[in-house]
Amino acid sequence: MSSSTSSPNGLVHGHAYTVTGVIQLMSRRKPVKMVRLWNPWGKGEWNGDWSDRSSLWQTVSSQDREKCLSVAEDGEFWMTLVDFCKFYTDLDICGLNPNFLDEDSCHWRTSMVEGRWVAGTTAGGCMNYK
Repeated sequence: MSSSTSSPNGLVHGHAYTVTGVIQLMSRRKPVKMVRLWNPWGKGEWNGDWSDRSSLWQTVSSQDREKCLSVAEDGEFWMTLVDFCKFYTDLDICGLNPNFLDEDSCHWRTSMVEGRWVAGTTAGGCMNYK
């Protein structure tokens, strides 16, 4: 399967997405933890639960729906934290350490890489542009 093949749920295999937001909403009197993601290609979006056209958006307050929902083919979409953990295997946080996420329930494994980017040697890109 090529690195640009979309799965039936709309996500692109082997593609990096950007986390652009997190929020907790109340849906049917229960909290739902949500993650907003952006496909930097600007097109191609998740089409599962809580996607732009999902009927689940009707289960939240109109204020939350207006604040969060943008039905546009712009590459940005919401999914639950449960689905995020199901469909993504890696999360890279650009920062010194994840201490800003200081929750007792989180256990982080960190690593630091020292070195430098050298054109033609260590500087790389996606699988299409090594």
